[in-house]
Amino acid sequence: MNKLLLKFEEVFSLYAPFWEQWANYSFNGLNSQDIYLINAHRLHEFKFEAGDNLMFYNKAETVELVVSKLKSTYANYQEWVLIKFQFLLLFTSGKENVLKTLETPIEYLPLDNSLKEIIRSFKGDTLSEIFKNYSDIDFKSDKIFGLILKFKLRYNILNPVDYGRW
Repeated sequence: MNKLLLKFEEVFSLYAPFWEQWANYSFNGLNSQDIYLINAHRLHEFKFEAGDNLMFYNKAETVELVVSKLKSTYANYQEWVLIKFQFLLLFTSGKENVLKTLETPIEYLPLDNSLKEIIRSFKGDTLSEIFKNYSDIDFKSDKIFGLILKFKLRYNILNPVDYGRW
């Protein structure tokens, strides 16, 4: 069971930065029992102790099923994250300024310097160039998706009230 929980923790870690929002997303591919199971294991830091096997969420076959669901919905999750990331960037100057925002040099976007530094890691001097230089497949690569997650974590620190926005 401990090996399974290590695998579970590894797969879940991909979802962790957006877990609360993903868990509440209607099309996440998980049911309420799956979410309960995941949250229970998060609460116990993916550890299994003697006597814990009485709970449904500690049954190996139940955990395996949820791990399988997380693996199978990962592409959907990445797409969802990518869309949220792109919209957040586009609306940094307000909904009425999207076209202007697209052509604004990264250094002049109304974002914290630490967020701009992460965006500068992409190829392009403007959001328009970045969106042209990367396909959806590129954005989902480990390196680029990692930058998006890094941006998300930093954004949450800087904007705790706005955490649910994306």
